[in-house]
Amino acid sequence: MAKGRKRSGVNKSKEIRSTYGLLGEGAKPKEVVSHLAARKIKVTSGLVSNVRHAMLHESGAKKTKKAQAGTKSAANDVVAVSALLEAKRLVKQAGGVAEAKKALDTLAKLEV
Repeated sequence: MAKGRKRSGVNKSKEIRSTYGLLGEGAKPKEVVSHLAARKIKVTSGLVSNVRHAMLHESGAKKTKKAQAGTKSAANDVVAVSALLEAKRLVKQAGGVAEAKKALDTLAKLEV
């Protein structure tokens, strides 16, 4: 710690996060600075921006893995429009979704 520097005893990042909790995530850094200044906590708009960015991108590695897992399953769930139209024709021809499912289940058993 630099000589002559005094600590304020306040965790500024924690105060910034709690202020965003009060004002909402859409609050501008200047609004947060003025809100904290009213409570006699001196912070810069740069610090507020950095804390906000960290809040919004917290545990990015974990979210990235989750997002990738979701993307993989979503990519597998993509169905071509032509296939959907064929499925719609099958449902109409079978007389309903339940009947079409029964027909497909029976077809699956025959293919095994």
